[in-house]
Amino acid sequence: MSRLVGRDAPLGELLDALRQAQHGRGAAVVVQGEAGMGKTRLAEAVADAARANGLEALWGWCSAGDTPPYWMWRPVLTELDPTSVLLSGASAEDRDRVFVDLLAVLDRATAVQPALIVLDDVHWADEPSLRLLQLVVEACPRLALLVVITVRDDPVEGSTPGRVYTAKLPSAVARVSLGGLPIEAIREVAADVLGEAAPAGLADELARRTGGNPFFVREVVRLARDRGPGAITVPPGVRELLERRLARLDQPAHDLLGVLAVAGEDGTVPFLAAITSRPDGEVLDLVDEAVRLRLVEQPGPGAVRFVHALVGEVRYAELAASRRGALHRAVAEHLETTTRDPDAVAARIAQHWRSATGSDAEQRARSWTVRAARAAMRALGYEQAAALYRQVHDPDPALLLECGDAELRAGALTTARETFSRAVDSARAAGDVERFARAVLGLGSGVSGFEVQIFDAGQVRLLHEALAALGEADSGLHAAVLARLSVASTGLAGIDERVEWAQQAMEMAGRIGDAHVQVAVLAAYCDAIAGPDFVDERRRSADRMLALGEQADDLVAQLLARRFRLVALLERGDVGAADAEIAAFTATADRLRSPLYSWYVPLWRGMRARMIGDDDAADHYLAETYRTAESTGSLNAALLADSQRMTSALLRGDRTLPPIDLSSYPPLESAGQWTVTIWLVRAMSEPDDAAVGTILRQHVGPRLGELPRDAEWLNTVVFAGWLALRVENHEVAATVLRLIEPYCDVWAIDGIGAACAGLTAYHAGRLAVLLGRYDDAERWLADAVRAHEGAGAIPLVELARAAQDELATARGTPRPARPAPADEGVLTRQGRLWRLDWRGASALVPDSKGMADLATLLGAPGREVHVLDLVGAPQQGDTGPVLDAAARTSYQARLRELQDELDAAEADADAGRLARAREEWEWLTAELSSALGLGGRDRRTGDPVERARKAVGMRVATAIRAIAEVHEPLARHLRRAVRTGRFCSYQPEEPTAWRVARGGATKDVAPPG
Repeated sequence: MSRLVGRDAPLGELLDALRQAQHGRGAAVVVQGEAGMGKTRLAEAVADAARANGLEALWGWCSAGDTPPYWMWRPVLTELDPTSVLLSGASAEDRDRVFVDLLAVLDRATAVQPALIVLDDVHWADEPSLRLLQLVVEACPRLALLVVITVRDDPVEGSTPGRVYTAKLPSAVARVSLGGLPIEAIREVAADVLGEAAPAGLADELARRTGGNPFFVREVVRLARDRGPGAITVPPGVRELLERRLARLDQPAHDLLGVLAVAGEDGTVPFLAAITSRPDGEVLDLVDEAVRLRLVEQPGPGAVRFVHALVGEVRYAELAASRRGALHRAVAEHLETTTRDPDAVAARIAQHWRSATGSDAEQRARSWTVRAARAAMRALGYEQAAALYRQVHDPDPALLLECGDAELRAGALTTARETFSRAVDSARAAGDVERFARAVLGLGSGVSGFEVQIFDAGQVRLLHEALAALGEADSGLHAAVLARLSVASTGLAGIDERVEWAQQAMEMAGRIGDAHVQVAVLAAYCDAIAGPDFVDERRRSADRMLALGEQADDLVAQLLARRFRLVALLERGDVGAADAEIAAFTATADRLRSPLYSWYVPLWRGMRARMIGDDDAADHYLAETYRTAESTGSLNAALLADSQRMTSALLRGDRTLPPIDLSSYPPLESAGQWTVTIWLVRAMSEPDDAAVGTILRQHVGPRLGELPRDAEWLNTVVFAGWLALRVENHEVAATVLRLIEPYCDVWAIDGIGAACAGLTAYHAGRLAVLLGRYDDAERWLADAVRAHEGAGAIPLVELARAAQDELATARGTPRPARPAPADEGVLTRQGRLWRLDWRGASALVPDSKGMADLATLLGAPGREVHVLDLVGAPQQGDTGPVLDAAARTSYQARLRELQDELDAAEADADAGRLARAREEWEWLTAELSSALGLGGRDRRTGDPVERARKAVGMRVATAIRAIAEVHEPLARHLRRAVRTGRFCSYQPEEPTAWRVARGGATKDVAPPG
C-alpha cells in the first residue's frame, strides 16, 4: 500500500474525530474530492489507526452499476450482526424494522466497543442506502461511532443521489475536502515512486499537468520511471494515460479486461472464465499480468476488480460498439442462468440487456427492469423502484400505476401525478375501467387521499367520468371514487353536496365491509364537515377511523385518523391530548418514512412552538415545512406554511406581513370561496391603511356572509376581523362579530392544524371593544384568558390581557390588577453554557439535553409536556433493554459516588446533604430494579414512551444535580417544582416568572395562575 503523503491536516482532523468517538461523542465526516484524490487511501489510514487503538473498523462500498437496495450496508452488517433484519430479508411492510434494527445493532456494538464505519464511493449509493445513512448520521452523536463517508465532488457526478444527499447534509457534519497536493507533497510522492529524489523541475511539471491529483501524479511518475523521463510529455488526461498502460497488456489480457469492464461488479475468476470460455487457471494467469501492471487487484479469493474505476471506464470506451453489445448479452445470459436469486441482481441484468445487441434485447431489458423495480418495492427501496419503472417507457396502465405508486411512496408528488395522468389516458384508451378509476384516485395520492389537490376542475371531471364508467354496483373502488369526489370538490361544490357524496360513500363502504375503504370515506366525510359546527362529530368519526386502521394494521389509515383527531382536540383547547396525538402521528410517520406524511410534523410542532412563545423553534419548523413543500411539490404544505406565517404575524401584533408569493394560489377569477382569502393575504401585506380599507369594503366585507363554513372558515373570518380592527372598519367588524359569536367556545384552528389563533372569544372580545359592547367584551376576554392559561399559551394569555387593558381604557376604568410573581428568574443560552439568574444570584452550567428539557418546561409553566416532545420521535417495536449498557454503567457509577457522599455526609452530620444523596440513591436503585429481571438480565421494552420517560427523568435529574453544584437554592426549588413522567411539567408552589432565552431571543413567561 502506498504511503499517505501530503494529507497530515485532513488525517489529523479525522483522527481527532476518532478520539472523540472513542469517548462516546460520535460524528459523521464526509471526505470529498475528485476521482483519484486519495479519499479511499485516507479512509484506510484512519481504519489502520482505529484497529491499532482497538476499535472495530468496518467497510462498506458502493458500485456504479445497479445494486440491490441497502447495498453499502450489507458488508457492515455482515461483520456486526449476520442475523440482522436487512440480511435476513424484509418485506415491503417491514421497512421500519430495517431502520430500527440497524440502530439497535449499532447501539449494541458501540456500547461494547467503539467503532469506525467507512462508506466508500457514496456518490454511487442507492437511495434506500442513503435514507438509512441519514438515520445513522442523526444517531451518531449519541453513539461511540465515527462514520467516514467518501464521495466524489466532480461536477460530472453532481446529479447522483449520493452527491445530492451529501451536499445537503447539515453544517454540523464535518467535511474534509481533498484538493491537489502542494508542490512539496508532489515532490515527495515522485521521490517515493522513483526510489530517489525527483529531478529538478519534475514536481512543477507534475503540478501543471495533473493539478496535484495523487493518483495522476503517481501514474505519470510510474510511466516516466518505466519509459524514461520523456514520458512526462504525454498529453495530460487520465484517459490517454490509462490507454497507454492498458496497451502494455498482451492481447488476451487486454481482451479479458474488456470483459471485466462490461461485467463490473460480477467480475470474478469463474465468471470471467465462463464468459471467455477459458479455463480458470488461464484466466488467473491473465489476471496476474494485469495485477503486475496495477490495472486490477484481487481483494479476495477469486475476486477481480480494477484498481480505480477510471481504468474500467477507459477500457470500456476502447471496445467497439458491436463488441460491447455482444459482451453485455453474454453477461446478461450468464447471470440469468446461473444466479441463485435473480431478483437480487435483476437491476444489473436489466442494465446489461439495455446495452446488449440482438432483436430481443429491448424486450428482455424491459422485462428485467420491471422485475428489478418490483424487487426494489418489496425491499422498501421506493426511490430506486421509481427510477427503474421510469426506464421502462411503457404505456401499459398497470405499469404506470405501479410507477406512480412507487413515486408516491418516495414523496415525489409532482412526478407521481404526471405518471397517474398518463395512466388515466392509457387506461381510457384501453377501455380498462378499473385501472382508469385507480389512476384517477392516484392523482390524489391513492385510495387514502392524504394529499388531494383542490380547485382542480380537471380532476373533478375525471372523478365524474370514473363514476359513470363504474356504474351503479357496490364496490370498494366505487366508494373510494365517490368519497374522493367529495374532497376534490372543495371550493367547487356546496358543502351539502359534498356531505351527500361522502355519506353515500360511507353507506356503500359499510355494505362492503372493507376497513381500508371505510377509513378513506370517513376521512372524506370529516373533510366535508370540517367547519366549527361539527367539531364533536368529527372527533367521533376520527375515533372510528383510528379503530378501523388499527384493526386492519393500516398505518396510513391511522395517520389520517390522527390528523382529524388532532384538529378536533385543538378546536376544543385540549392541547395535552393534541400533543400526545402529534407524538403518536410522528412515531407512525417515522415508520413509513415518506415525505408524503412527514411534513405534517414540523408544521404542527411549529404551530405548538408559536403557541407557547418559542419563536426560534417555530421559525425553525416553519423553514423545514417550506423546504419539504419545495422538495416534494406539496402545494398543501406550502399553503399551510403561509397560513402559519400569517397567524404568527397576528399573534406578534405585526401591522403588515412580508409579501407572500401568490403564484401558487388559485387565480382570483376561479378561486371561488378562496377569493376572500386571497384578498386578505394581499391586505395583510399592504402597508397603506387606506388600501386595506378599500379591500375590506369592496372585496371582503360583502362576501363574508357567503363563505361556506368549512375548515378554513373560522380562521378566514378571524383574519378579516383583525384587519377591520387595524383600520377601525366598524361595518366589517360588526359582520365578523355576528358570524363568530356562536363559536366563542371554539379555538380558531386553521385547516389541518397549521396555525392556532386562540379561543374565538378573544377575537370576539376585541371586536366588541371596538363596537362598544363592553359587557360582552369583558366576559369573552375573561374566558379567553382562562382558556389560554389552561393551555399554557403564554403569548395568547398576554394578548387577551392586553385586550382587557384596551377595554379598561375604552370604559375609562382602571386596568385590571395582575398578581406580581413572588420570584423572577432568567435562563439564558450562551453558546455551550446556560446562565442562571435567580433570587439575586447568577451561575453558569454546561449545556446538556437535561438543561434543554428544563428550558422547555420553565418556558411553559403549568403546562404538561409529553416526553416524546422532549426527546423527539420514538423508535417502534422492541427498542432494546429498558436501560442500555451505557446508562446502566452510568447509574452504577453514580451509585458508587453516592455511597461515598452518604458516608461523608453522615460523618459531617450534614442533614441536608444526606437527604439529597438518599433521595437520589433511592431513585437510581428503583430505576435499576425496574430495568433488571431475574438473574440480573435486562428487561426488554417495546414501549418507546417508557424508554423516553426514563431518558428524560435521568437527564433532568443530572441537569438539576449540575445546577446544585453552583446554585443550590435554585436546584432545591427545581426538585420540588419539576415533575417528570410520561408528561413533564414545571409546577412551582409559588407564582414564578421566567425569562427563557435560546440563542439570544428572550421570551417572558408569566407564572401559572
